[in-house]
Amino acid sequence: MEEIFAVGFAAVYLLIILGMPFVWGFVCRKIVSDKGYPGNMNHGFLWGFFLGLIGVIVCACKQNYVDPMLYMNNMYPRYPQNYPGGTQPVNYGQEYQQPQSYQPVWVCRSCGAHNPADGNFCSHCGTPRE
Repeated sequence: MEEIFAVGFAAVYLLIILGMPFVWGFVCRKIVSDKGYPGNMNHGFLWGFFLGLIGVIVCACKQNYVDPMLYMNNMYPRYPQNYPGGTQPVNYGQEYQQPQSYQPVWVCRSCGAHNPADGNFCSHCGTPRE
């Protein structure tokens, strides 16, 4: 009877030892996903699986995820070009006024940006005008 108890205890102990990395992994993955990290950047499972409680601490200390494109779009907004047949610029928070006349433009051979006729270089990529 003691032998069966010892084997049963060893089996339960082995299951706990083998199962805990998965538990820590799923806990860490949940912590990181709650911080806003997208699926392809959520490596919390690996932290928890291999490091256990240390991985949980690391994941808990991670900063919340902020999409870097939010900052890029605010720093470099996409203004539509003002040219015949093109779209009009959008001025958020301001009343839009139709431009009185259009300036002639030339199109950059490198990036396709529309530039003023009097410019010698592309205002977007800096390529010289042909």
